[in-house]
Amino acid sequence: MDWATLSVVIDLALVDATDVGVEAVAPASDAEMATITQHVTQLGELLRTVDGMVASDLGAGVHDGAVHDEAAAFAHRLTSVRTLLQARLDVGVACCVCLHVQPSAFTAPCQHEHCLPCLRALLLSATDDVTRLPLACCQQPWDLDAIARTQALCQDAMQRLRDRTEEATADRPVYCPNTACAITFVSARYLVGTGSSVVCPGCRRRICVLCSRRMHEGTCDAEADASLNALGAREGWQRCPHCRRMVELVDGCNHMTCICRTEFCYVCAGRWKTCGCPHWHEARWLAAARPQRAVPQARGAQRIGGGARAERPRRPPGAIQQWFDNLHLG
Repeated sequence: MDWATLSVVIDLALVDATDVGVEAVAPASDAEMATITQHVTQLGELLRTVDGMVASDLGAGVHDGAVHDEAAAFAHRLTSVRTLLQARLDVGVACCVCLHVQPSAFTAPCQHEHCLPCLRALLLSATDDVTRLPLACCQQPWDLDAIARTQALCQDAMQRLRDRTEEATADRPVYCPNTACAITFVSARYLVGTGSSVVCPGCRRRICVLCSRRMHEGTCDAEADASLNALGAREGWQRCPHCRRMVELVDGCNHMTCICRTEFCYVCAGRWKTCGCPHWHEARWLAAARPQRAVPQARGAQRIGGGARAERPRRPPGAIQQWFDNLHLG
């Protein structure tokens, strides 16, 4: 590139960068922050190009005073605009999590600001706990692509967050039935054939997308795990009507909230509250007061307190209240 071409490029870059705005105010959105960052990077590269061309001329014994004076003027303008844009990125705002005033890494759709450490901690926590997904603030959903642009997570961690979000929002999430496999949820990006099955990336097993069992012929009901169903029936377990996870209620009321966020009745598996089943059973209140024995779990079954949640009434009714009163008197 010669000096004439470089001068045209610099003029255009400075006009574009100035149009973004050089007032000392924080970017109004993640898109604006990304644009400013891009201009800061571009101006820095042009500065290095100017310095390199001057050094090349001097090394070759070329001493053109007019050209080098123009280069110095360009370098001054590039530095000035770049400094003003960088100052916009460094403007501190109050993080809505820690309340510290510092540069914002992410502005939620509701305009709440998040600093980088708090944003990273929030994203990692949500990745570990699917009940926190999909991400939202003030009931306004977050754009995962905008989050990815913050680079708060590495590429692998960001993909895990996308997979966990898919798990939380899928109409029928698919899980690997192989107890020896390290993979649990299998993303729809592993669909094969006509879309009736996925291939687990961990154990390479083909899985039916309707029942999360090994791919089979015929209907899913015909392939039902008889031993697990028999165990569930014997122990009084119930299946979530949405994701089909097996759930065990240890104590509490019959209002269940699965980790897929579905609320249902533990007695009939109907959507809460569309049935006439009782809100609680006295037998479980009595059992809760006795020492509990350890119960081995089958894969696919979850105990309350882990994946699903049972809501307790604030005080036990009727005969149970009398039982507690007698217990305290004795």
